[in-house]
Amino acid sequence: MRETSLDPTISFHKREGSFFVKVYKDLNHGTLGTLRELLALASTDSRLFLDLRSLHSISEQEKASLRDVLSSSAIPQKSIFFKGEMGFSVAVDGNKVLISRKKGSGMEAGAKKALAVAAHGTHQCKCCGKCRTCRHHSHEALLAS
Repeated sequence: MRETSLDPTISFHKREGSFFVKVYKDLNHGTLGTLRELLALASTDSRLFLDLRSLHSISEQEKASLRDVLSSSAIPQKSIFFKGEMGFSVAVDGNKVLISRKKGSGMEAGAKKALAVAAHGTHQCKCCGKCRTCRHHSHEALLAS
């Protein structure tokens, strides 16, 4: 999986028929031209993953130009995936937007374990009362409340 870059603002690699493209700076004319050349190699069974996480903003003209480039490719709209929040502003019907969870969001495994130990006490088997052999099934009381 070797990353290739024709333009310093864009990098890409192809794996198993899927194109993975990362845009680092503005979607200028050169970047869109490079993307158009890359997508000329795509077929109707290809998928495109376009990473826009490095972009802070996209102008209306850049959005329209990007949509034009994507619609002129052989890749169907349902096979185009955007990564990052900017994907919501660029995506059209049929596209998908992938958002990764930020570290620290939700409850981490360590916090879950600490909560379980605090709720159930420390068990000799270190299962927090969840294994079959444990005699301390106080977790049922916690789940009931």
